[in-house]
Amino acid sequence: MIVNVFLWVARFAHELYRLDGDLDSAWESLPSFHLKQMWLQGGLMGALYSCGNFCSIIAVTYLGQGVGYSFIQSR
Repeated sequence: MIVNVFLWVARFAHELYRLDGDLDSAWESLPSFHLKQMWLQGGLMGALYSCGNFCSIIAVTYLGQGVGYSFIQSR
């Protein structure tokens, strides 16, 4: 996330330099985040990823480091 924010700021600074300091034009030239279209898919993927991480912790807890971690890494 930190790298992504840095790259957006760098791109905005480049557009600001290219457009001679016009803030509105520089902001409009950046690509859209598409939050209205992607909030549901992004939220579901985050929830599924979190569920998978939780289940991997449970598997390592009950099966041990040798079997549980190997099983998780083999998926």
